[in-house]
Amino acid sequence: MVSSHPLRQYRISRGVTQEALGKELGVTAMTIWRWENRKQGPRRRDIPHIIEKTGLSPAEVLGYEKMPEAAG
Repeated sequence: MVSSHPLRQYRISRGVTQEALGKELGVTAMTIWRWENRKQGPRRRDIPHIIEKTGLSPAEVLGYEKMPEAAG
């Protein structure tokens, strides 16, 4: 089973709709849906803007889960 995309986790934790996030990022709600459902990744030029607006890491924006902190 594929876990939830970090962008979706971010959006839901803040109570933001796909439409509202899309408007903030300058893309459509359908584009947000495609990213969250791993049908398409963000364009390279959009990644810095997404990181700035969401605070997600580049890996998270691309759909990778956060790496667990190393025990030490």
